[in-house]
Amino acid sequence: KGALTPLSDPAMIGRGSIWTKSGDALEPMALDWYRKNVDPNAFEPGLIINRNKAGQATTPDAIADGGRRNVEVKSRNKFIDPNNPLDANEAKTLRKNYLQMQHQMYLTGASSTDLIEILRDQENPNAPLGKAGLNDNNIRKRRVDRDDELIRQMRPQWEAAGKAADQISGLNSHAQKMFAKAVEEGNIQSFEKLSKKYGIDGASALGATLGLTEGGGGG
Repeated sequence: KGALTPLSDPAMIGRGSIWTKSGDALEPMALDWYRKNVDPNAFEPGLIINRNKAGQATTPDAIADGGRRNVEVKSRNKFIDPNNPLDANEAKTLRKNYLQMQHQMYLTGASSTDLIEILRDQENPNAPLGKAGLNDNNIRKRRVDRDDELIRQMRPQWEAAGKAADQISGLNSHAQKMFAKAVEEGNIQSFEKLSKKYGIDGASALGATLGLTEGGGGG
């Protein structure tokens, strides 16, 4: 119903994979808050694979506004406001988030993303900050528009990364688990060694897209 890409650019929804699992206990709370306060019809799509973009997949936390908007939840220790001075780690985090959301919009066809920041409790990271439920002190929403110029610039990297991911998906389950472990641990040396062993073309682009290098990030 228009939640993905146009019919001329079809996509497929799956249940998820080892590459895209979230495991964030705060995400369901944030999405319930979003449905209550912003869009009651927002739904969780699972893994989205666009058949015309080989090997590329993404998991927006939700789809809203009749398919025109993605929703992405980030749990943080504090809000990161791009209009305020940022330290190096905050700037890197926002850049990575921005690239991820643009890649998601590239694959789903959405024109914007609602970024939800929810603050975690320091003593219990699986609970929101404070004891009074969700409020302005621990959850915020910010609109991020589609950046077609950045998407144009990133497409070669994303396409090379997608082809590399497509190659990895054709390997045996043990090899896939080894790649997933390297990504989960952020071990670029192990990732590069595995890529060389299995002859993965475009591995550097995939590593950058997954955030294993300074090259960028994706969905």
